[in-house]
This record gives sequence, C-alpha cells and structure tokens, in this order.
Amino acid sequence: MITDFRFTSNFLNSHVFIIDGLTFGELQTGRQLYEDLLDLGYNEATSAAVEYRRVASSGELLQALGEIAEYARLGCKPIIHFECHGDADEGLQIGDSRDTVSWEAIEPLLRRINLASKCNLGVVMAACYGLYAITPLKIHRPTPFYFLIGPQDQVTAGTLRQEMSAFYQTLFRTGNLDAALACVPSCHPYHAERFLAVSFGKYLKRGCIGDARLKRVETVLTQLIWGGGIQNRSQMRAARKVLKQRTKADANGPAFTRYAKTFLAGRSCSFTFEQLLLWVKAGG
Repeated sequence: MITDFRFTSNFLNSHVFIIDGLTFGELQTGRQLYEDLLDLGYNEATSAAVEYRRVASSGELLQALGEIAEYARLGCKPIIHFECHGDADEGLQIGDSRDTVSWEAIEPLLRRINLASKCNLGVVMAACYGLYAITPLKIHRPTPFYFLIGPQDQVTAGTLRQEMSAFYQTLFRTGNLDAALACVPSCHPYHAERFLAVSFGKYLKRGCIGDARLKRVETVLTQLIWGGGIQNRSQMRAARKVLKQRTKADANGPAFTRYAKTFLAGRSCSFTFEQLLLWVKAGG
C-alpha cells in the first residue's frame, strides 16, 4: 500500500550503540560489527561515534538503555544495535541463561530515548523475530523509534553478519537510509512516518470515502435511533447532514495533525494531510 506514496524525510545520527547479549561460545557478530565500523571510519572526528556494550542479563540490558537515554537527553541521536537471540512471543533472550526481556519492557525505554532525540532513534534488531519489537506500538502514543529493522522469522548469524556490515557501510558513506535498508533483505523495515501514513490512510479509506462513508453515517444514525437520540424525521435529517459533514475525508485534517504531533514524538511530519488524502483518493 505504502509503496506508491513518496515523501522525503531526514534522519540524524551521531552514535551507534552495539548491545551484545550473545554468549562467548557463539559467533561474536557484535564484536565483529564493532571492528567493522571502526574500519569504516566510525569514531573519527567527522563521523558518528560507535560504542560496544556486552550485557549478560536483562537488568544489564535495561541499564544500558537507561544510560543511552541520558546521552539522548544531552543531544545524542542514536542507532541502537541489538545482538541477541529473539523469540516472537517472549522478546529478547540474554546471555547463557537466556534471561528474557519482553518487547513490552523494552518499548517504554526506547520511547524515552526517541522522545529525547526528537524522533531520531534507529533500532537494528539483529535477532531472530526482531521485527516483533513493534508489537506493543500504538498510533495514539509516541512511536518508540523512528525506524526499526529486524527479521520476521529465524535467520542465521552469518547472513546477518554480512548484511549488517553492508547496511552501516551504505548509511555511513551515503547518508541515505532507504539505500541502507535495501542492504538488509533478511529483515523487514518499520518507518514511523510510513506507518502513520498507512494507518491514517486506512482510516480515511474505510470510513470517510465513497460507500464506506455512507455506510458509516447510516450505522451511526441507527445507533442514535436505538439509543433514543433521534425522535422524528426532522431530527434524522439534521443528524444525517451533520454526520455527512463530519465524516468527509477532507474534514479530518485537524485530527491527522493531532495524531502526527503525538506519534512522531517531536518530529515535523514530512508530508501533508492534503498529500495523504490525494494518495488515498487515487486508490493508495
């Protein structure tokens, strides 16, 4: 649906934090990535800084996120890269004991970082089922990250090792997030502004345009009649007129503005309501 809706957005990045929850007996993909980024020129004066943190428990992971939140409050624009095992239902698994951190436990800490960075947090889930980190997300509250990439299924460490190196190399050399995301075919992307466009676009399409809008009006009228809010034909005509006016697609601009202001966590939306409405009316 979103592939035909085009807009240009900006993403700022000053730090990459690698949080490694793997054991010493496994392929050390987190440490190898850190060395790759140093070879690319990260940590030089004109580039983003990179930091590596090994964590052995859920408590250490949550502590690391708390410290990154303080960096963000001081102006840091981070990418947080997780090297862990993952489970679709349970979340991230840390260390030898497979200590679990649920997606629901991680989300508020990531939101805190994203709010502090004015919606410039990127999250890379180099973990099986990492895409499920978006599960707790709700459009009526601030997004916990500007973008996230992660596998929807199981994936091998070797595959992620190759793709992640290409992702950061492309992002570092071009500054083009879309081009970098294309380097990670085993992962699926979440993009906050695209998510907003799709979600609000579906609402407009399903309740504010054509037959769907008329059906919605009649459904509300029926509810008003059964609830005793309409007593005669005159009241019905008046109520229908008001409902038709309020359900017009182009009457939803203020509502879109409110949702965008909250959801994008301090970031200005890169597209207008009018652009979104044109796309929806064109069959987007």
